[in-house]
Amino acid sequence: MSPWSYPPPGPPVQRSYVTVLQALPDLPLQPVAGGRYHDRFERRDGQWRFAERRVRINPVGDASRHLRQPAARR
Repeated sequence: MSPWSYPPPGPPVQRSYVTVLQALPDLPLQPVAGGRYHDRFERRDGQWRFAERRVRINPVGDASRHLRQPAARR
């Protein structure tokens, strides 16, 4: 039986992963950031909608030449 045959307990959630790749004319394509989204959905007025999105982005490469402005320091 498919695991999708019955709705899971609690609200529907989804986890997605992202990798940001960038290049410049004099710089080859390379990863500069990676991260993940954790989304929670809810049904309103008969339609599924985002109820919450949490984003976590981690720098993984040298983005110094890829940003229009310097990155904010924490």
